[in-house]
Amino acid sequence: QRFLAPCGTKDRAPLTIIELGAGCGLCGLVAAAVSCPSRVILTDESTELAGRNAAAFTEAYPELASVEVRHSGAFGCYWSRGPLFNDVRS
Repeated sequence: QRFLAPCGTKDRAPLTIIELGAGCGLCGLVAAAVSCPSRVILTDESTELAGRNAAAFTEAYPELASVEVRHSGAFGCYWSRGPLFNDVRS
């Protein structure tokens, strides 16, 4: 709560939350429920799971933020291969 403005905060500019690498979208959806932004954008390389969760969230809480899911368009980060993983393993 220290980092997210609670619902009902007066004189607050419209808030947009963007979750990068959302995966299932849990962090962005929790932020939507706690801080009442006007818009939440979930991004990931694969949007299927985040899309299903965002649709369920919007259906359950239509009065809360508008939730969008977008393909990140960025390169994927595969934690099980590549130079970063090899450095960590050794």
